[in-house]
Amino acid sequence: MKEQPRGPFSSVRWYCADGVVLEPAAFGCEAHGGGFQHGRWSDRALEIRAAGYPIANLLADLKPEAVLGSGADPDFLTILLLEKFLIAADDGWILRKAQSYRGAFQDYNEKDGATAILLALLTPPESPGQPFAVLREAARLLPHGAETAAITKVRGLAVTIVDQDGEFQTLRSKIHNMPEATDAQRVREYAAGPQGKPAVQADYAALALMIEQVHAGKAVPAAVASLSRRIRKPEMAQRLGTLALELEAAGDAESQLRLGTEVLVLIRDHLPELGSARVRLAALDASLGAETSVFIASRAVLQALPLASRAQRLDWLGVAARSVYGLGLLTARELAEIEHSLARLAADQVRLDVYRAELQLLGRAVAWSEHRLRYHFGNAIDRLALIEPLATTYVADRLRGSAMLFYSNILETLAEDADRLSEMHHSFFGQERVGMRRVNPGLARGVLRTSESVTPPDALAPVAIYFVPETTSDLPAVAGILTAEEGNALSHMQLLARNPGIPNVVIRRSLHPILEQHRDRTIVVAASAGGVVRIEDDSPDWDRLLGNAKRAVALPIYVNPAKLDLTRTDLVPTTQLRATDSGRIAGPKAAQVGELTHYFPTHVSPGLAIPFGLYRTILDRPVAAGRISMFEWLKAQYAELAVRKDLDPEYYGRRVPELLAFVRQWIKAVDLGTAFGERLRNDMQDLFGMEGTYGVFVRSDTNVEDLPGFSGAGLNQTIGNVVGHQAVLVAVKQVWASPFTERAFGWRQGLMDQPEQVYASVLLHRSVPNEKSGVMVTANLDSGIRDEITVVINLGVSGAVDGQAAETLILSLKTGAVRLLASATARTRRVLAPEGGVRA
Repeated sequence: MKEQPRGPFSSVRWYCADGVVLEPAAFGCEAHGGGFQHGRWSDRALEIRAAGYPIANLLADLKPEAVLGSGADPDFLTILLLEKFLIAADDGWILRKAQSYRGAFQDYNEKDGATAILLALLTPPESPGQPFAVLREAARLLPHGAETAAITKVRGLAVTIVDQDGEFQTLRSKIHNMPEATDAQRVREYAAGPQGKPAVQADYAALALMIEQVHAGKAVPAAVASLSRRIRKPEMAQRLGTLALELEAAGDAESQLRLGTEVLVLIRDHLPELGSARVRLAALDASLGAETSVFIASRAVLQALPLASRAQRLDWLGVAARSVYGLGLLTARELAEIEHSLARLAADQVRLDVYRAELQLLGRAVAWSEHRLRYHFGNAIDRLALIEPLATTYVADRLRGSAMLFYSNILETLAEDADRLSEMHHSFFGQERVGMRRVNPGLARGVLRTSESVTPPDALAPVAIYFVPETTSDLPAVAGILTAEEGNALSHMQLLARNPGIPNVVIRRSLHPILEQHRDRTIVVAASAGGVVRIEDDSPDWDRLLGNAKRAVALPIYVNPAKLDLTRTDLVPTTQLRATDSGRIAGPKAAQVGELTHYFPTHVSPGLAIPFGLYRTILDRPVAAGRISMFEWLKAQYAELAVRKDLDPEYYGRRVPELLAFVRQWIKAVDLGTAFGERLRNDMQDLFGMEGTYGVFVRSDTNVEDLPGFSGAGLNQTIGNVVGHQAVLVAVKQVWASPFTERAFGWRQGLMDQPEQVYASVLLHRSVPNEKSGVMVTANLDSGIRDEITVVINLGVSGAVDGQAAETLILSLKTGAVRLLASATARTRRVLAPEGGVRA
């Protein structure tokens, strides 16, 4: 479509009010109640739209109810906005050549259609409930009058020029990173010089004109003044009128930055109170103008950054944060957390450790804004990215074109200052760099892989360091983890990595291209407890610390068989268990549920434990007719594998998957017998009620988890909300079999001296339809401080354990203070299905 003269259209037609479609002609629909002339979708466009990708949208006859009605696609509005972004950023996108197709679009009709949609979005009382950030993006991207996405268009056209003229790259970088009004003249001088290409002259001229329009700036005070006259609330009208006068008089960039920020915040905080939909739309347009003014002023202020004091930089950081809040990219709670950190740093004297800790917290604001955009636009991005990968650039482009760029620029200089004062130097492939943050300390050597290159053998040989978009719950055993986003602190992946000393480092996106250059090469990741990070190519110099090992050696998993009470084969209600029973009768989940039940008897969901002893009676059965027991057979197999692992790695890699698959299938095929089935049915009825009136989480609960050097979090299977007796029997065997997956084996096996001593109990835990759920750890997971508590929580059931973007809090037991580390921005919540299972 980008290359077709008509893009996604096959022809032009009149579309009349009475449904008649006519050939192009003057006043074609006059006799049919009026209508619109526009492009007719090609067969290919219709096919793509029918497949669930609503592209090539024509606003002229797009009714607001088709976007916002009860039967509308819930993602349609954000897809529509994402399409407008692609058109602005990619030289017309699928309309690249069709923009000159006469009759395909009527500009005034498109603007009328966009205005109708915007007014429907903004009609009081609170219209369909779109969040402020989406309302503002709709006003920015839908063409309803004045230019609204000018910065995006400037950036997009500059990229288009580079595609045709590679020598323009230097000027493009200047326009992207340090835009000035004089850039228009620079573009014209480039075009007129010997390097200017004849075929690109029209684009040079268009870019210069766009830059001038963006930097004109005169319209902002006028728009704010006009808005003040339309607002009926005297106090609000007076405040906006004063701001308009101050903006008109502002003669320096810093004043324009501060005043523009106050316009953004005022409109963000009071949009619902400003009156009719048209007044609200005018307010959003004034906000968009103020954003452009703030962005341009911020780039000018940055030129004074080298001479600015720490206090000045922290002050600017606060202004930048308020600007980002005014765009809807931070919540009021997140802004308050930023301002709390800045207040702590405003004292005359600040300890260096406090300075560094608060800067680390302030650094989270970039991720907060990114997560906010992904929360609102993630579904649209995921859908369109399948046919247009450029859709994935929306979030980064939006942040780089906003005050968040100013915020991150200032924060980077402060982080460098803190590292200098601390004599802390991060190293990234031989160069000092900022933009790396230690999540888990550790030292590792391994081949750098991406999540796409996970292969079954990797589950058995933990020699890879994985670079992944976020901490996922299904990585095989790894030597180290590099992430673009850390996920939440209590996800299974984080806990698995933390205990055995597997380093996990968050890498700023600007460093990702360098990291990609080292893919499939052996690297070393060193992350100290104090926060220093080194990522280097492997070399003999590292042998002094690592020897010839493929990874740093973690603490071994020791199992004390004498502690196990394998004589208990009865089903044990959690009311009869205490913490001391962990690793003796059942695993730590059941034991701790019992402990909590002891202290809070009316607040803990009831549970029933299937103990280690019953699992051992299953393993004592013959592996096959006339053969030794499964337990003895496994012991012999493990002994052979331990010998063959180094002598014959090829055999080891082939044999382990075969062995594990056999054991899983054997356990799942075990006949539990009528007696066990009836006993389970009766005990569950006594504890939970009549069959079919409840569900249970069938939770794995082994003796090799929650140990001093190994957590085992998430390695084995938990099956959510199982309903019905037969389904529970099947689930119990699935959970018993789950320690024998390749992933669980890979994480556990290299650390065990007696691998046959893995015992699986099962906790049947009655389902609760939680509104919120999460995990709590009685320590600050980042600092290790024991008088602070880490809480991670999400909406729905089973929250915060699989790497969801969860709310993360640190609670001080000394002061009662609560610090916000992350907001919950997962786009789905898990709920219990009445028929069984958990769905999003």
